Amino acid sequence: MTEIFDSRIGPVVVEATAKGICRIVLGPTKRELTAVWREEATGHTAAPVLDRLRAQLESYFAGEPVQFDVPLDLSAGTAFQQKVWRACRRIPYGETRSYAELARMAGRPGAARAAGGAMHANPVPVVVPCHRVVKSDGSLGGYGGGIPLKRKLLRLEGAARRRA
Repeated sequence: MTEIFDSRIGPVVVEATAKGICRIVLGPTKRELTAVWREEATGHTAAPVLDRLRAQLESYFAGEPVQFDVPLDLSAGTAFQQKVWRACRRIPYGETRSYAELARMAGRPGAARAAGGAMHANPVPVVVPCHRVVKSDGSLGGYGGGIPLKRKLLRLEGAARRRA
């Protein structure tokens, strides 16, 4: 199931399986949008889980702290990636952690690069808040949606670097 909706940050594409949300695309490409529109033209209707996520994302983009509670299907990731994604979900709204801290949270101290790779592969940004992970020196590092979007999401949350 796939749905597209407009948000305060632009179009958002959300995909779900029977298990839960499996992909979120912020600022999708024209090709991704075309694929969604083609599916919607076949009479697809959104599932309740997509409606619930849409409402939660709209609240989040309006600047409200949200505890995302939709079921997720992260089965496309490796066991390590899934562990890192679960650890990332524990980073509180408005705070950041370094890649090294995230690796420790996932039980793999010294695997900061691998944690960064897991963040790069994150299929559900915002719900798994990879934008809250920064370099050890406090600089932003990378972001699949681009640094301007990462900066915007952190600003939306009023994020402050937590000192370990």
